[in-house]
Amino acid sequence: MKTSFLSLVRSMFNEKEELTLYEIYEEISKNPKIQLSEGKLRHRIRSSLYNLKKNDEIKRISQSRYRRNI
Repeated sequence: MKTSFLSLVRSMFNEKEELTLYEIYEEISKNPKIQLSEGKLRHRIRSSLYNLKKNDEIKRISQSRYRRNI
């Protein structure tokens, strides 16, 4: 079963209420199943964050720091 970046990022916010962009980059880049260039990987992560913000699941609390909406 293929897992989307959106579900990966969402599950990270389920485990931890507040995350930095760097923490998300580091955690997802450790995944051996993901074999993308660094630029494309970062773009997909930022796109996932944008979609979560648009759906009001997370909010940006400072530069590169996000918190899950409760």
